[in-house]
Amino acid sequence: MTKNEALRVHTVSEITKELNAQLAALGRVWIEGEVSSFTIARSRHWYFDLKDDKALIRGIMFSSVNKFMTWKPKIGDKIKINGQVNIYGPNGTYSIQAYRMEQAGEGNYHLKLQRLRAKLLKEGLFDSSRKRPLPKMPRRIGIATSATGAALQDILKVLRMRFSGLEIVIAPCTVQGERAPDSIVAALNLLNSHGQSEVLIVGRGGGAPEDLKAFDDERVVRAIAASKIPTICAVGHEVDNSLSDLAADCRAATPSHAAEAAVPDKAELSLQIQTQKRLLLSRMRRALLFKRNQLEKLVLMGPQHRIAQAKIRLDMLNESLNNLVLASLREGQKNHSQLRLKLQQNNPSIKAVQLRNRLEKAKESLKSSFYIQQQERTKRLVRAMGMLDALSPLKVLERGYSIALKDNRPVSDVAQIKKRDVLELRLGRGKATVRVLDTVPHLIQTSLFDGE
Repeated sequence: MTKNEALRVHTVSEITKELNAQLAALGRVWIEGEVSSFTIARSRHWYFDLKDDKALIRGIMFSSVNKFMTWKPKIGDKIKINGQVNIYGPNGTYSIQAYRMEQAGEGNYHLKLQRLRAKLLKEGLFDSSRKRPLPKMPRRIGIATSATGAALQDILKVLRMRFSGLEIVIAPCTVQGERAPDSIVAALNLLNSHGQSEVLIVGRGGGAPEDLKAFDDERVVRAIAASKIPTICAVGHEVDNSLSDLAADCRAATPSHAAEAAVPDKAELSLQIQTQKRLLLSRMRRALLFKRNQLEKLVLMGPQHRIAQAKIRLDMLNESLNNLVLASLREGQKNHSQLRLKLQQNNPSIKAVQLRNRLEKAKESLKSSFYIQQQERTKRLVRAMGMLDALSPLKVLERGYSIALKDNRPVSDVAQIKKRDVLELRLGRGKATVRVLDTVPHLIQTSLFDGE
């Protein structure tokens, strides 16, 4: 390899093209793995991910090929595919275009999941007898989900719309990736140890099957089953089901549905109260009218003692009616007081102070994060400057080497100069002007310096 070849710099497109050429030289290859995702596009092309314990490769089988398939793979299947591996330049990902696909049994993850389901089912963690009823009107709700995900915002939006004035306790956790199971368990334990929430919501929004695996983890399932507080689990979309859903007291199709299951609709509740009140008053009026008619009949019958007894019963009914009306009024006043208290608790000025405090904390956190990032960038810059300095041509000159220049152009071959040419020598420190006394082509020596 020549010096020029060693210093050749490739563009991204060139190296991608060369790698694709190398992959093309391999020809079609067989790959075996477990299907971790599978999608059929509108174009009827099949898109899937194939993985083992250490790696994952994306695959595609075009409709012109898959139309001859007599079966479709599903998540958890172990399959073998024959195809051409290539790199897609625009996003730098590599994939395999499949031309053949064969079944190779059930995938390891699918088998482990089925064994875990059977184990927990045998232990009784999914029994309906363990399911606890949710409180009808909770005052405090705990939420375990990602602080930055759309699921949290969906839950909060529905809760505020259906029943404002609730106290909400949020335990942020990671819901995706290797650290997710421990993070979810820690959030559930924190909410249980806090002990103030009357119902818990745990879950996340939709995603690929790989993204939802944390909610099939045994640690998470057992933590949900062991919760002292009734728990609603909402993972993904309506079509997604997890082992956590089976262990929870209530399974909701989506995070929004979980919020709907947790609290009643205040407007519907108020309408029910008004309906019951009207029904009660109507029944009391009918009872009073009935007794009055009975009294009038007794008057017409003549016996004074029967009239007196009827009057007594009428007085008792009047008293009962008054008591019922007063009780209804007192209940209304109590509800009014409770609603006024909740409105005071949600005073905008108090909320503004709380938001201001949160903003100050966020600013401090941002400053700290910026300082740390700045320090890290400074360290990287110093390291890069050190590397550039080490690679500088001037460093080579300082070790005793020199560069010969003719007309400001480097001389690398004796054929470029002739006797009596004036050259400029650049040294580690300074430069010198020399004249060529003689030239010797193809000089061969065993040492860089004479006498060695």
